[in-house]
Amino acid sequence: MVWGMYTRINIQDSIRYTLLALLSIQLLFISQHTSAQTSYEFGGYFVQLLDDLPEQFANPTVRDINVFGQLAGRSDADEGVRIDQVVFWDVDGSITNLDDNNQEIYSEGYGINDAADVVGHFDDSMAIWVNGQRSDILDSQGNTIFGNARDINNNGTIVGTGDFFMQNGVPGSLERLIPSEAVEANAVNELDRVAGNSTSRFSAADSSAVTWTNGVISVLPVSAGVVESFANDINDAGTVVGEVHNGDVSATRAVMWKNSVMVELGDLGGTRSMAEGINNRGQVVGRSNDRPFVWQNGVMTDLYSIVEGLCTTALACTAGATVINDEGVIAGSYYFPGTPGTPQFRGTMRAFKITPLSSGVLGDINNDGVVNVADALMGVQMLTGQITPTPGQLSRGDVAPLVNGSPMPDGQFNAGDYAVLVRKVTGVVDF
Repeated sequence: MVWGMYTRINIQDSIRYTLLALLSIQLLFISQHTSAQTSYEFGGYFVQLLDDLPEQFANPTVRDINVFGQLAGRSDADEGVRIDQVVFWDVDGSITNLDDNNQEIYSEGYGINDAADVVGHFDDSMAIWVNGQRSDILDSQGNTIFGNARDINNNGTIVGTGDFFMQNGVPGSLERLIPSEAVEANAVNELDRVAGNSTSRFSAADSSAVTWTNGVISVLPVSAGVVESFANDINDAGTVVGEVHNGDVSATRAVMWKNSVMVELGDLGGTRSMAEGINNRGQVVGRSNDRPFVWQNGVMTDLYSIVEGLCTTALACTAGATVINDEGVIAGSYYFPGTPGTPQFRGTMRAFKITPLSSGVLGDINNDGVVNVADALMGVQMLTGQITPTPGQLSRGDVAPLVNGSPMPDGQFNAGDYAVLVRKVTGVVDF
């Protein structure tokens, strides 16, 4: 018993000293980046107005988010004429124009995975940006493909307009209901299941929300009276979100398909609501009555009060939430109304991101339910820049200072938090 206790203490000391040594060596390489965007804390969120391109009419639009809170979308750029160009926002909200090439070429980013690969279109063709470098997406004959690449998952599976589906680097096609149908794949989950729409080529008012499993198409069921349905996103459980209407396109309703059953999510008033994004926790985001919402467990919460502080005009602003990741980070668009008699009389679109200030168990950086050596090693990687932490990882790692033995988070993760984490892992403190 004494030998076992002595061994355990020495193992704990060895782990502690090893980790602290790693910290002292690797802290030399830590660098910090600051970004000047409008931001504040309110209602349990950190709110950011994301950086724009330095143009008079930037009007950025967020299209997708990954687990780290990195975003893909588009923003107007001035290359002699106003054009849309694909952009990438990093974790801190800073923006990069992925096509800053002084060409009058339209481009846009639609999907992003956790490796920060972005897919979309360049001119009229599908494209992918890896490490900021663009490549055309090619068909089996090596030709460029007309259309937009809409999403990419962590397996590298890509879906897009038309019936485009690329798996394991091999381009292919998704099934159509009938050959005359026009199909459009909008999202793909990590199991390569796809959600999108099938629309008649002969009727502008004939769209059905569909999914593809192993390339085989299925129509999502709707309630009585629904004329058209649209699928916008899908999570790994196969739950799909979108919108439906009964014949009036200005009166859409936000819906979710779970286990092949359509559920209406409600609204915040007005005549139009839509669900645009869903994460693996079942949280849904969208727009209702020109206000952003998050829906969970049957409750729709109005987020406008969270982002209202971004509005700097005397006129009422509007906003909508577009995407949400598994850490609960939400991004969308914010519309500033124009001022009569000024160049901005048409108004300006901006992009925003809101990040929950806390989530999970303190110290459990990797969110696996326990605080152990794996969390301490991840802490080293975060401090030394070897990995880019998600907002949730930063929040769970914020365990310092200790006050009367309990963590008092101060909104940052630094060497002090790491030292407390090591003490927790080695049993010196318990909280």
